[in-house]
Amino acid sequence: ELILAIMEGAPKYWHSVIDTSTLRLTVDLQDKIIYHEDALMYGPGSSADGTKQPLRGKITENSTKKDAHAHLIGFHKDLGKLPFPRDDHTLAKGKSPEDKGARPCRHCGSPKHWDNECKYARKGAKHIKANFASPLNEYVEAMSAYEEAY
Repeated sequence: ELILAIMEGAPKYWHSVIDTSTLRLTVDLQDKIIYHEDALMYGPGSSADGTKQPLRGKITENSTKKDAHAHLIGFHKDLGKLPFPRDDHTLAKGKSPEDKGARPCRHCGSPKHWDNECKYARKGAKHIKANFASPLNEYVEAMSAYEEAY
């Protein structure tokens, strides 16, 4: 059990060098470690002087180079005037868009607060109007008479 506990703390490639199934005593493990000292110290990817070898040859010639593209959206100088006057008196709780490098408030254009913290946020909101529709009494009576017919 002690041998297995020691090997759990060792690097993964040690398991390929040292066969623990044949070991009975920790002295046997110590002998194996001394015998395979060079292989254990300079594991895969290392050279004999202890430095890591470069990743030369790891990248194949067939690998494709991927390019990332970013596009600025949601801003144009000709988008028009903001619906409300700029309000720099309302300050953000915590970091502001100015601190984070984000766009200013979409309601008043202030970089000092977020959209939902703006005092004009609710004034510019779109409201939904709904009307309650109820069926006429004649319709209800006709439906109940129809259902009673079954």
